[in-house]
Amino acid sequence: YLDSSFIPRMEAAMDYFATCQHEDGTIDLLTTNFHSTPDMAFATEPLALSYKLLSKIEQHGLFPLKSKIKNALLKAGRALTEGGIHTPNHRWVVCMALARIHELFPDKKYTDRIQEWLTEGIDIDADGQYNEKSTSVYSPITNKAFITIAKILNDDKLLDPVRNNLALSQ
Repeated sequence: YLDSSFIPRMEAAMDYFATCQHEDGTIDLLTTNFHSTPDMAFATEPLALSYKLLSKIEQHGLFPLKSKIKNALLKAGRALTEGGIHTPNHRWVVCMALARIHELFPDKKYTDRIQEWLTEGIDIDADGQYNEKSTSVYSPITNKAFITIAKILNDDKLLDPVRNNLALSQ
């Protein structure tokens, strides 16, 4: 904790990340997804949490690192408000990422995009199963997304699908 030797390593990681992030704010999953909004959304979660934690530290030398993370997040925000998805659960991962960015850098365009996705409806059946029917992968990812969005946007109704899905798993 507060060991400044981590700063150059984190800056190097962010420098590399900047070379991987396209001008449109997306990144590639080299095996299948190019200029991928969902893959950027998955990467946004740890970046946003890192920025949030680093913002609480007033340590000399952190400004360049914080600036690099902020730039990556804002660039990601552009992609996440405009880009598409590959699977149904990606909507919720994108929304979670937008909520994380909004928490740090409030902007109505982020919440507008979240509401746009939510307006399409949540893909869950009466038994509590999401359309992708993967209790070991997609359900936990989707539940985490709804919990995060609900907490950040203060929207407890988003916890209902999580409760329904968890009840299915009992």
